[in-house]
Amino acid sequence: MKVFFIDTNIFIQCNDLASLSWERISKDDDLLILISRPVLEEIDRFKSDGNSRRAKRARKASSFLKQIISTSDSKMIVHKSAPHVEVSFPPLNNLQSNKCANLDLSRNDDRIICETLLYAADNPDKKVGILAHDTNLMLTAKNCGLIYCDIPDDWLLPPEPDARDKKIAELENRIKDFEKAYPQIDILSEDENQQPITSLTINIINYDPLSPEELNKLISKAQYKNPVEIKLKPLISTKHIPTTGLNIGTNMSYISPTEDEMREYREKIYPKWIHDLKEFFSTLHEKLEYAYQHAIFYFILENSGNVPAENLIIEFNCEGGLMFGISMSAEQEGELKKKHEIKLPKPPSRPQGRWDQRLNALDALRGRISPMDHYIRNNNLASLLVNHSKPRDRNSFYWKPHEPSTISKTWAFECQEFRHQVDSEVFKMPILVLEKNITKGAVKCVVTAKNLPKPVQLIIPIKAEYIKGDTYQEADRLLDNLKQT
Repeated sequence: MKVFFIDTNIFIQCNDLASLSWERISKDDDLLILISRPVLEEIDRFKSDGNSRRAKRARKASSFLKQIISTSDSKMIVHKSAPHVEVSFPPLNNLQSNKCANLDLSRNDDRIICETLLYAADNPDKKVGILAHDTNLMLTAKNCGLIYCDIPDDWLLPPEPDARDKKIAELENRIKDFEKAYPQIDILSEDENQQPITSLTINIINYDPLSPEELNKLISKAQYKNPVEIKLKPLISTKHIPTTGLNIGTNMSYISPTEDEMREYREKIYPKWIHDLKEFFSTLHEKLEYAYQHAIFYFILENSGNVPAENLIIEFNCEGGLMFGISMSAEQEGELKKKHEIKLPKPPSRPQGRWDQRLNALDALRGRISPMDHYIRNNNLASLLVNHSKPRDRNSFYWKPHEPSTISKTWAFECQEFRHQVDSEVFKMPILVLEKNITKGAVKCVVTAKNLPKPVQLIIPIKAEYIKGDTYQEADRLLDNLKQT
């Protein structure tokens, strides 16, 4: 067993004895913690220090010591698992001993050392020493041949705030109260997968134009798959569709393709398809690059404060060669995607002749178009509606001054009253990389409001990484998927 005499600081500056990690002091030996009379006297003296933390801790320690005294053996267990730790008091000793001759017994630290020396002399079978955080006490223990142990730093309470710390805390609380009268604007950013981002990388694939040799090779392959040839179908005079329901029968006559139709196909339509193919392949590298020249991400605006943001303006600026695309609805995006879909010019159909249908009187009557149908088809009824412009919603965002009709470097929106503690506002950012060899850029978002003390901003750095693509390989793949007519 180890026996440690402790100093007053363990009660004043450390956490409660029962909560301390005693295994830091001893893993194998049980511990007996002894509280000497100088410590008891100092605790009693500190209790009267008013309302300071030292006085509060001293009063709490005094209550704990009274509990120990009230037990039958004046002992209390504060740690049951290894090591087993008990707290008690040493027996009374006459401090006027030769063992304490070199100590100044008018000092509390030396009196603690004296009690420790006398207890060690009476208990030679035990390891007796000092457990303290006081360097002077540990040095005296060492000079007197006693073992000593420094208490771990994590046993100590956080430092008590001084007058300066209290003043800072008071000012911080006043600032918090002051900020409650203002909106709290936060800006976040997410990628297309709704994952938070602080930067964005756009992978751009560069394609070179096709060489004349590659272009000729592709045209030859297209002609091989869809050769120009005319094979006339044999003439079939007529066929009859039998009566069904109200239909009293229809006669169908087949008409073969004419020489003019065949000549137009061979000399105009088919050559035009070859011409369109050459035009398509000549600009294919640009079409391929377009798919990689843009990216989408989002800015998310929130007001977590206690008041709405009045006359809020949010501005977005592209830097470093980037541009904003045109804002579009989902339907418009679908149309644009369809417009830029890479499709080979469709091969022309060879002249096949046609069937001529001669309708009977009942069929003609059934297929007649009414005058109202004709009017509806040829007139836009929406133009007859009166266009009443709706008043602006004070809580919604609107373009400032108006929505751009072309690509631009700046976007701006305004909101008369951006409400607090409600759903966030999401801004979709279509970014275009139109210039060559751009490596770094950024999109800057700045928010101002009438009752916002200072602007709030977020900058998303954007990096472009370039990869080399194979234009011929992509063209050849398109030809492989070309259907024969």
